[in-house]
This record gives sequence, C-alpha cells and structure tokens, in this order.
Amino acid sequence: MVQNKYFSYNDKYYHQVCGSAMGSPLTLIIANCYMFFFEQDIVKQINNSNGLCLRYIDDIYVLRSMRKILVMKFKFTLNCNELELKMYNV
Repeated sequence: MVQNKYFSYNDKYYHQVCGSAMGSPLTLIIANCYMFFFEQDIVKQINNSNGLCLRYIDDIYVLRSMRKILVMKFKFTLNCNELELKMYNV
C-alpha cells in the first residue's frame, strides 16, 4: 500500500500514512490482490465446516452456523493480521 501520501480537502492538507487513494484506478487492483491472499485461510476454514464464503471487491461475507463465543474467537483470529483489515458482525 501507499505510504506518506498527501492530499487536500476543503482547503486543508492531510497526510495519509497508510492505504491508497479512493477512486484511484490502482486502488481496486491493490484491494483485489490483498483480499485474494487474506481470504485464502478463511475460505479453507469455512468450506471445511459446511459454511459459505463470498467476496465482492473488498468485502468478505461469511455464512456459518456457530455459537456466539466461537464467532467472537473466529473474528478475533481474523482481525490479527498485518494488513490492517478488520472483520465486523452484520
């Protein structure tokens, strides 16, 4: 991802320390590459437990029947990554 990017908004300048610019043609390609590698372990876990894992651009949808404590543990494990990607309950 891009580091030390600067941009202006409403006559103010901002320093973006991580990520890439929204709307950049390169952003979609980078997001797809990141998600491909990030989702590999998730897909294996879900497919082995009769669940369903779907991805749309940079969103991952996981459908799986499990107890609440296991959902919390699963989400915590996924959120411990170096890519600064986070999973949320819907």
